[in-house]
Amino acid sequence: MRSILTAMTVIAAVMSLTPLTSVVSAAVPQEINYQGMLREFGQPVTATRTMVFRLYQTDAGGTPAWTSGAMVVPVDDEGR
Repeated sequence: MRSILTAMTVIAAVMSLTPLTSVVSAAVPQEINYQGMLREFGQPVTATRTMVFRLYQTDAGGTPAWTSGAMVVPVDDEGR
């Protein structure tokens, strides 16, 4: 009887967490914002540039966990 009660408690706990996990996974954004100043030879870039964004799971080096692919990015007259 005690093992059945324990099993029912575990099942109830798992079932109560199921809606929470779907809400959490739905909150993951599909886009990231970025900002910065792009310079070449110390001067702000004032034209479009082709850029590739990569996300890594380590602080230095390794294989990217995600890569954007080449993207043409407009840069304003202040290098932003």
